[in-house]
Amino acid sequence: MLVTLDSKILGEEIKRMRKAKGMTQADLANGICTQATVSGIESGRTFPSIDILYYLSLRLQVSMDYFFEKITFRQEQYVNDTYSYIEGLISENNFEELLELTEFELKRNSGYKDESLELYLKWQHTISSYELKRIDWESCVHKLLNLLNSNHYSIKQQFMNIRIKNSLGNVLAKNEEYSQAIEIFKEILNEEVNMDGYHRMKLKVLFNISKVYYEIENYRESHRYAMEGIKYSLLNADMSNLGPLYVQAGQSLYRMGGAPEKSMEFYDNALFLFRLFNQEDYIKVVEKLVDMLKNRI
Repeated sequence: MLVTLDSKILGEEIKRMRKAKGMTQADLANGICTQATVSGIESGRTFPSIDILYYLSLRLQVSMDYFFEKITFRQEQYVNDTYSYIEGLISENNFEELLELTEFELKRNSGYKDESLELYLKWQHTISSYELKRIDWESCVHKLLNLLNSNHYSIKQQFMNIRIKNSLGNVLAKNEEYSQAIEIFKEILNEEVNMDGYHRMKLKVLFNISKVYYEIENYRESHRYAMEGIKYSLLNADMSNLGPLYVQAGQSLYRMGGAPEKSMEFYDNALFLFRLFNQEDYIKVVEKLVDMLKNRI
């Protein structure tokens, strides 16, 4: 991550320290620069030269490293908070606020540059624009491919390339480009990734590819990938996608002509998980599937 000093944050910190020492702007400026210069620095309008910053640090009785460490920490904290907030919007499917936030962050002149965050923002801006029909699916695919082909040094940080690929596969699948979507999902599953949290991403992809195979009525492959996802979930003690995978396994097995009792077992497992997490929408869907299955047993 490339980080430089943010003039606004620097100014706020100098002002805080000056007031803590009971000094006026004129006191701080005396013999170093004009009072107007200090005022400009504290407001964030002016960035001090290295010489002025050095003498201000002496008067405030701190090293110059203090400013770099303090401000870098605050910038990194802001970046982390931004990631967390956006992930919350994604989980809520709040694409309106997501689009507004990503537009704001991409346009703002913060005084520092976090290239990994910028890539992430462009990705989420593209997805929210597509979901809100501000761009068509072909434009969305084009933008996602450009991000993947950017050779950005941070594209593989936190397996962002794989996450973008998963979004690409989902967009293709929603628009019935099934063979391309399957190819993308298989590429992801063939990746060798040894990073914390990757198993959750893999579970999403296993569910997605199972769903695509179900759409094209290849129920055997749909069931195979759903079962692989279930086993992988249990192996990693991760229930994030286990409920939907059980549903997918039950539906595909039924379509294959498998034992209805086994499909019912998958549905019961899914219902248990959805009730555990109070996922009412999922519960209603599975209850309908259960009723349909009971009528055919």
